[in-house]
Amino acid sequence: MKLLLLILKILGFGILGILGILLIVLAYVVFVPIRYELDGVFLEENSINVYVHDFLRIVRFSLNWNTKNTQAQCSVLCFRLMNDESEEDVEVPAETEDAVELAEEEDILVPKEPHSEAPHQSKQDVPKVSSKHHRQKAKEQPEETSEISTYAKVQHLLDDDIAMEGVRGILARVVKILRRVAPRVYSYDLEFYTGEPDTTGELVGIIASIPWVYRDKKHRILPDFSQEEPYIHGTIHLKGRVALLQFIGLAGYFFFNKNASRLRAHLKRF
Repeated sequence: MKLLLLILKILGFGILGILGILLIVLAYVVFVPIRYELDGVFLEENSINVYVHDFLRIVRFSLNWNTKNTQAQCSVLCFRLMNDESEEDVEVPAETEDAVELAEEEDILVPKEPHSEAPHQSKQDVPKVSSKHHRQKAKEQPEETSEISTYAKVQHLLDDDIAMEGVRGILARVVKILRRVAPRVYSYDLEFYTGEPDTTGELVGIIASIPWVYRDKKHRILPDFSQEEPYIHGTIHLKGRVALLQFIGLAGYFFFNKNASRLRAHLKRF
């Protein structure tokens, strides 16, 4: 009897220990934000490096891209789960292209047998225009009615104050997430040209309207109207963090809020 109680006690402590470890891991994943870093170099050889990791660097993911190859790695502790490397397409040499063109020219010079003409169709085989016109009209009618019904559904959604309150709540939470996901450390020194002076000027006007873009010498985005082809030249560095709890809160609002449930009912009708 004492041996049975001892075995049950050991099993109980083992199960509690496993549950405790699972709760700690779950809390770590949900509450501890994930860090991300991005480094872009656009000089003679373009390259982009992305590095994502947690606070203790238990899980790490890196993506390195340049003009020659792309490499992706994923590691957990000291174990590497993924190491994928792919090279860019190699240019076909000119000799191979000349051989392909010569083979195509030889195929063109070979005489081909004449094809027999198709038999003349009788008047009975030709479909009547009137019946075809009626069939097209019948196909177009349900499309018009579906468009009208979709417009009516959208109008009904806009007239529902409770559903629109749910839309405003979702948009407010999305804006909060974007503010928290935005990079906290960033520096850039870029020169660009879109290929056309008017679009380049419009893009400069949009960038200049953002107050935090031109802060100091480490934050510069300048147009270059002296070029003829579109290009981008310089460096960029971004660093921020993302918490899974923010997306869980958005999902909870969408599925459990009364206003959002009315919005979901409208979306199911589309």
